Amino acid sequence: MQAFKYPILKLTIFLIIGIILSEYTTIAVTILLGAIGFMLFVLVIIHYHCKKYKKTLYWPSLVVVLVMILLGVFVSKLRDVTFSKSHYTHLETLKDSQVHQLEFVIKKRLKPTPYNQRYYAQLLRIDSTAVSGTLLINLSVDSTPKNFNVNAKVFTMAVLEKINPPQNPYQFNYKNYLTRLGIYHQITLKNQIVVVIPQRPKTLTGYAELVRETLNKRLKNSLSIPLSWLLLRHYFWGNVKT
Repeated sequence: MQAFKYPILKLTIFLIIGIILSEYTTIAVTILLGAIGFMLFVLVIIHYHCKKYKKTLYWPSLVVVLVMILLGVFVSKLRDVTFSKSHYTHLETLKDSQVHQLEFVIKKRLKPTPYNQRYYAQLLRIDSTAVSGTLLINLSVDSTPKNFNVNAKVFTMAVLEKINPPQNPYQFNYKNYLTRLGIYHQITLKNQIVVVIPQRPKTLTGYAELVRETLNKRLKNSLSIPLSWLLLRHYFWGNVKT
């Protein structure tokens, strides 16, 4: 193909390969930077060597390919939410099976299960420490608050639980799905004390949820009036006939 004659297209392909490989690697960002810097240094030395002795070498092209792949991995790692120093996973006080004071804002309502209402929430504080990150919230149907509104601020105490992988082979891996969204923990609220502070919507999702709830309330009210009228009509009509 004529398009593959352009070097920029070839380099872009290897960059994409690096982005894909980043899903399966756990290389630290500092190691990536060191490797990329070392290879660039080698390429500069080779360039001046070939220019000085008027030689042509082809194997440095492999180094260029490797640099582009590592650069793709590096760019993908930069987009990882845990790269931020404020992400809650960097807290030294964060321990498994330990109850923490949590402050978060509800960002999205998910499809409920028979046992829980589910939400995505943006973390604001853990034990009075300002943090960032997203949690999966499971609100039990037996809890005192039956649901949360989008953009509501919530204060509670709970254990941050790791999301379990699937138990059966070939089952949908919900843990990997949430990991790609930057969600690594969940909390379940049932008997805890939960303080909810409603807030005005600040996003399109919040406004859409507000409109949805308003329409649902009006629809329920409009359906309850005719139903009450039919019940009364049936009652009085039956009495008149008797």
